[in-house]
Order: sequence, then structure tokens, then C-alpha cells
Amino acid sequence: GFFAGYVVPKLGLGFGEKTSRTIAIETGMQNSALAVVLARSIGAPSIASLPGALSATAHSCLGSILAAYWRGVDSSKSKTNVDATNDLTVQSKESPDEYP
Repeated sequence: GFFAGYVVPKLGLGFGEKTSRTIAIETGMQNSALAVVLARSIGAPSIASLPGALSATAHSCLGSILAAYWRGVDSSKSKTNVDATNDLTVQSKESPDEYP
């Protein structure tokens, strides 16, 4: 879910980096929760929702790790993009106006 959630918006739909990362994290984390909800809604035994619950826990951890990694990547990029004239960090901003 994380990979497809990043690649489809970034390469397929032309969204920016921050938007693609947000969609990747949301997609990856919500797929597992959906499995739990579906298992409970069809009246399956409680044990049927266990794989979805375990997967949701794992994906929550993976999503947090991925977000921390991307934050570290952004921090290292912003430290290398220092404006020589006034020592301000140059950060690219993505606004809704930049959406395709």
C-alpha cells in the first residue's frame, strides 16, 4: 500500500513530493484498518479480524518510520540549501495551486 500510494500520485498523476508522501502514508495505514472493519461487518467470527488488527499495528509502525525517514531526508536537504546572502534555509513549498 505504501509503495502504490506514493508511485501512483507522483508518477501517474503528477502530484508533488509532499502530497505523494502524504497519500502513501494514508493509503498504507488505512488498508489494514479496512480489513478489520470488513471482517466485523460481514459477521465473521472475532478471530477473523485478528490478521487485519495485527497488520494495522504493523502498518502504523511502518508509517511512522517512513514519516520519520522522510522528515530526516527533508532536514538534510534543507541544511544543504542555505542561501549565501542571508544564511536562511531555502525550503520548497507545495501549495494546492500546484496540483495538476
